[in-house]
Amino acid sequence: MFKNLESIFCLSLDLELLIGWHDLPNSIYENRKKELENVRDRIYKLINVLEKNKIRCTWGVTSHLFLEKCDGHDDYPNKEWLLRDPRTGVKENPLWYAPDLINRLLQSDVDFEIGCHGFSHAIFSDIEENQAGYELRMSRDLVKDWGIELKSFIFPRNKEGHKKILAEFRYTAYRPRIRIDYKPKIIRALDLLLARGGPGPVVPMIDEYGMVKIPPSICLEYESLLHKIFCKSPPRDTFRRYMESGLERTVSQGGVFHVWMHPCEYGKCVSQNDFEYLINLVKKYETEGKLRILTMSQIAQKVCEIEKQKQK
Repeated sequence: MFKNLESIFCLSLDLELLIGWHDLPNSIYENRKKELENVRDRIYKLINVLEKNKIRCTWGVTSHLFLEKCDGHDDYPNKEWLLRDPRTGVKENPLWYAPDLINRLLQSDVDFEIGCHGFSHAIFSDIEENQAGYELRMSRDLVKDWGIELKSFIFPRNKEGHKKILAEFRYTAYRPRIRIDYKPKIIRALDLLLARGGPGPVVPMIDEYGMVKIPPSICLEYESLLHKIFCKSPPRDTFRRYMESGLERTVSQGGVFHVWMHPCEYGKCVSQNDFEYLINLVKKYETEGKLRILTMSQIAQKVCEIEKQKQK
């Protein structure tokens, strides 16, 4: 436990586009493709909001998106994976290649962190060691040409695995699996409606490999139908009060208020108005000197510094 950890806000984003769906049944894959037709417009709007408010955050990027084109990956260890890779380029299949989005992030005045969300969204809890090594090696080699050093890892579908290999590739931070709430769904929905027992600060910890795991406080996307109904029903401020209670607890107790989302859900599952309300609250507390805004790797560095001080 890091009792001396100040109050911190952290936003992590899973940028995967259509690659995050390539292993799912055809009906789901094709439906998702249609839903993502205007995804770049929504992601650019999200970036603009973050820049306007100077919100540094961690973008966990599926590194296949760094490619402008490819001929497939015949050296991939698992021949049953990546079967939907279009083997074309960004003009033909802009949901599989996105160097334009990467350039936009790197050109920003805000100190965005580019982290890793795997190379092809392989599920680390299910794959063999050689496949995990390929995913990490390809990611490292692709970003090197962009002048990026990967320090933070976000597990695809939040399923952990192969942490030893992560440490060997010199990652310093990762987001572990989603926190499990054992309350019945109806009770969780009532908590949301009444803005009680909301998400609170988490405590980062150093794992057995020397990396810092930073659990999530909450996902900003609807977690259930009840969640969606309460967020969209009058008086339509339940989700805002829920977030506000979490931030208030973080400011008073210390720790990390770690929220995450998929950028492609901005303006869809994540209301633009609710997101801006949250960001305005974060900026208010930052301006008052009660809250810091840090990326995952910055939090990891701070946690390791505290640990070194404790050992002196």
